Amino acid sequence: MYIDIPKNTRVIILEGIAGSGKTTLMEYLKQQFKVPRLYIYLEQELLLGWKHIHIPHVSALRIQFMNLFLDELEKNLEQKEDAIFILERFHLSMKILEWEFENNFDTEYQKIVDRIKKLPVYILIAGLKNDEIKERMHHRERSRQWREYCEEKLELRGFGSLEAVSIAQQEAFFQAAEEQGIPYSSVQVQLNR
Repeated sequence: MYIDIPKNTRVIILEGIAGSGKTTLMEYLKQQFKVPRLYIYLEQELLLGWKHIHIPHVSALRIQFMNLFLDELEKNLEQKEDAIFILERFHLSMKILEWEFENNFDTEYQKIVDRIKKLPVYILIAGLKNDEIKERMHHRERSRQWREYCEEKLELRGFGSLEAVSIAQQEAFFQAAEEQGIPYSSVQVQLNR
């Protein structure tokens, strides 16, 4: 597999629903980019792991953290001209997967998007065909906590199945990326079985 990423890209954001292959894609990109300064940030390190979702007011904390992270990223891009950064989830995941929004979320979120647009960024959305979603949606975190999270997500979102939620969320990733006007493409990842 070869992924065509624009030459001037220095920040790659991996997005997609649970089980779509983001981690596999990241491993592939590690091999594709043979640069001395490759910085990788996992979703948990970016405060975007699913286990954080129940923390009250986590969206405000995430917005604040994203601003701090972008401060650091901008500084590093300036100081380390050969560096490439790969982020497993970032602003799209926050918008699509967040459960509770603060009153000023949209305004603060748009400021994040405006900052990202100024960066040499490219978004890769790991996409699945609808018939693959059911097979892959029960991601590797098949613990009791993961199952409870999925059940709660179904109830909160008002869908009849996790598959339906995942299909809607995948469509929302592409719609948000298109609306924001940040360069992106879809990648179908072949997972090892």
